[in-house]
Amino acid sequence: MKKKIYFPGLDGLRFITAFFVIILHIEQIKYLFSYPNRWNNPFIFNAGDLAVTMFFVLSGFIITFLLLNEKRFFGRISMKNFYMRRILRIWPLYFFVVSIGLFILPKISFLYMPGLSESMSGNFIYKSILFMLMLPNAVLALGWATPFISQAWSIGVEEQFYLVWPWILRSVKRYLWAMVGIIIVMVGLSNFISFLSWHGGTVFGFSKVSLDVLAFLRNYLWIFRISCMAIGGIGAYILFCRKDKILNVIFRRDVQLLTLILLFILVYNGVYISYVHHEFYSLFFCIIILNVAANEKSILKLSKEPLIFLGKISYGIYMYHLIAIILSINMMRYMNIADFTKVMPNIELYVMSILLTVGISSLSYFLFEKRFLDMKRRFTKITKED
Repeated sequence: MKKKIYFPGLDGLRFITAFFVIILHIEQIKYLFSYPNRWNNPFIFNAGDLAVTMFFVLSGFIITFLLLNEKRFFGRISMKNFYMRRILRIWPLYFFVVSIGLFILPKISFLYMPGLSESMSGNFIYKSILFMLMLPNAVLALGWATPFISQAWSIGVEEQFYLVWPWILRSVKRYLWAMVGIIIVMVGLSNFISFLSWHGGTVFGFSKVSLDVLAFLRNYLWIFRISCMAIGGIGAYILFCRKDKILNVIFRRDVQLLTLILLFILVYNGVYISYVHHEFYSLFFCIIILNVAANEKSILKLSKEPLIFLGKISYGIYMYHLIAIILSINMMRYMNIADFTKVMPNIELYVMSILLTVGISSLSYFLFEKRFLDMKRRFTKITKED
């Protein structure tokens, strides 16, 4: 027997996070081509960066809620089923995009990217190995250039989260304390390594090799945001256990408005919170997710088409969007209409990039990904309908 869980609106939330990433990368690629851009605009940069953090919180929320319910209804968490579901969802598209991004797209001159295309061959074997081992976040932490597929770093973080999270939920009884402990440990470790990497040479006399290793660990931990996923997990725990006193406060209209307004002000002004930047914003995201998922009176109404469909193809949108942006800007360069000092060419670039991304992602979803998604059913006990 299968149990169905319905979270209205979370697909729409997924698309919104992907959309902000697209905006950030359009401006970043304009910067790489030395065109006028807004890549360093505080709102655009912060919104794009934090959109990935929101996706991590959302992932932690959904995975935790599904696993807790599986444990409740069936007495245990099936590791085989969990990993088969994740493999069928993530691996086919990941390895397809990574393969063409490593071995085919760099050879197409029309997809040239200034600065990045030239450096693609550097450490190529090591890059390829790390990508194939699903460690793209390690490539990013090392600072190695990978046009077309650099966005895959977050997929690596997700995969590493999947490696440990079901075992934690399967093993512990005090879920809340386990998740709080993970947050404290990861925040403390990240900041400790960061301190050593920046000051280890002058304070402790560390060698250059030691400092290089610490710099890698600093970067790796900075993007390995399992603490943000744990915050999403706490949100799932609150909903799972029906902590009504907490939920009643979170669901209040004034709390929702305050959360959205304060979040907008902070992101718009590019406010950075030292030591706990992503964790701080994750608290806002968790409140938003709980309302969108479980509050019938949520201010944000995202359970409507076309947001639902765009959310369903959001994985493809995220994986294909860099290819679509690079193709769009090079098409405009070829047609000699890439004058981004004017408004109209910017609009054309955005429209072309988004339409290409959605078009490619839709084809990929129906012609490629859906075959594997249909296979997930045989490994599913708790089904979700977002």
